[in-house]
Order: sequence, then structure tokens, then C-alpha cells
Amino acid sequence: MRPSPLIPLLLPCGGAAALRLPSATLSRRRSFTTTKAAAIVPGQDPGELFDLYEAPHPSPRLFSGEPTATGFSKARQLVHRDGDWHRAINVWMYTSRGELLLQRRAEGKDTFPGRWDVSVAGHITSGDSVLETALKEVEEELGISISSSTNTTTTTTTHSNNSNALLEKIGVVATMARGSSPLGGAFECNEYKDLYLYKLNFADGGGDVDIKTALDFQPNEEVSDVKLVPWLEVKQDMLAQLNDKDGELDGPMVPRPRHYIDLLFDALAGRVGSGDVY
Repeated sequence: MRPSPLIPLLLPCGGAAALRLPSATLSRRRSFTTTKAAAIVPGQDPGELFDLYEAPHPSPRLFSGEPTATGFSKARQLVHRDGDWHRAINVWMYTSRGELLLQRRAEGKDTFPGRWDVSVAGHITSGDSVLETALKEVEEELGISISSSTNTTTTTTTHSNNSNALLEKIGVVATMARGSSPLGGAFECNEYKDLYLYKLNFADGGGDVDIKTALDFQPNEEVSDVKLVPWLEVKQDMLAQLNDKDGELDGPMVPRPRHYIDLLFDALAGRVGSGDVY
């Protein structure tokens, strides 16, 4: 008889006692591979604990509402190895001119290094709240400081060049992705993504905006570059990375499923104007 594989260590959320439990079997997904070598990202700790969640019901595409926590947490490296469901935030920043701010992920990221992506993204560390993580990641990646209010889905900014903007939650999406990277090796990233919108008001004055100057952006361990792109162009690029059965394809951007794309651009359409914007 062949020996059983080693079962990864799970920790009860907020506790020190250890339990050994098997990971759930997950569906096979298209795999994306990056071969370029890169140095490890200092802020990306393989041992960082993520809270675990039950798989979406009835499916990732049809999931709605809030995910159900299992009460256990697990190290980042093991979560991405085993395909456990965990949670992350995505913040999409837009202008009144109908542009989206894209970031290019640093080459040292353990998933999708070097790909163009959402304005701000980050995993939720065990014990942290969703909103707390969104505020922290926005400041760490782009240097925009947003002050929290009593409203859990809306916050007001204190950024000197972007006064009175709102951080607005539009929903939670379940996504699945597989791939490999030089840093993390093979990964299976199954996430509940809390999606937020954030208006960049300093781009309201008209004329071209140098986003790097406006943000005083410098490449860092998380983000290597940023740019403003017309929102319909971003939508077309994201749809181009879907096949005729809505399967996700490799490309210059981090791939997103159709239900993610639909939620994002339906929400944007009501905020940046009609479909002919830009």
C-alpha cells in the first residue's frame, strides 16, 4: 500500500492549537505559467496565515452573498499549493474621463508576476477585516491614504490630491486560477474577492493626467508600473482573454472569469457615463 500524502497543518483562527484536516478536492482549471526568474518580494511572507472558507455554493459563477468561514487558518504557501478557498480585496480606481488605473505586478510576486492587473490587490491576513485590508493595500501599493468611517462599505479619503472620494464596495466574487511562477512554483489560487471602486478626483480637471506624477509613484516590491487606460479598452482586453466557452486564457493581464468582468463593468457603466465615454 502506498503511504498517504502528508496532510498540511491547519490552525484554528485566533488559536494556537493545531489540527490536521484534509483539503477539499477542487475542479481542474486552466494553468498559467511564468518562467522568468525573479527575486523574492520582501512583503510576501510564505508563512503568512490566511483564514479558510468553504467552497462557493452552488458554484463560483453562481455564488452570491458572503463566504462562510471554516474557523481555521493556514500558511499562504500551503493555501496556494493546496487550493484552499481564502479571501482577497480588489480595488478598481477610475476617473470621470472613463479611465481605469492599472498596475503591473512586480516580477517577484508568487502568482501572475509581471502581469497587468487591478489598481490594488491584496490577500486578507488572518484576523484582519476586509475594509482594513483594502485601506492598507491602497496605501502600501500606491501611497493613497484613506481614512475609515463608520460605514463598512464607504470611506472618505484624506489624500491631498483626491479629496472627498469614496471607497465603494460593489460585491464579492468567487474565482479560481491555476499556474506557476519562479518564486512560488505551482499554485492553485481559489479566492473570494471583495471588489471596490474608488474615484480618482484629481483627474477631473481636464487634459492629460500624468498618473505617476499625480500619485508620486515609485516602483516598489509589489508594483512595478502604473498606467491609465480607457475603461472600454480594459474591458475588451479582459474579454479577449476568454475563449468561446468563457474559459480563461493566458495574456498580458491577470485573467478574470466572465462573472467578475460583468460585475465590474456593469458597476462602472453607471459611474463613468454612457458606453461612448472616451
